[in-house]
Amino acid sequence: MRDMLIRLCREEHGAVMAEYALMAAMIAGAAAATVKSFGTDVAALIQKAADAFSSGDGPSNSEVAS
Repeated sequence: MRDMLIRLCREEHGAVMAEYALMAAMIAGAAAATVKSFGTDVAALIQKAADAFSSGDGPSNSEVAS
């Protein structure tokens, strides 16, 4: 295992693979942070829309046309 890691560090293909892995980890971290910060707000917005549809409080056709 150690020899394989050393070989990957010395070869260019291993460096490129490590860069892609680091980039993927950074993107995943950013996505997780975004979901965590906006998740509850988006869920509340979706719930509000669902409640408006079920109770009939949405805009009427005349309100939408004007």
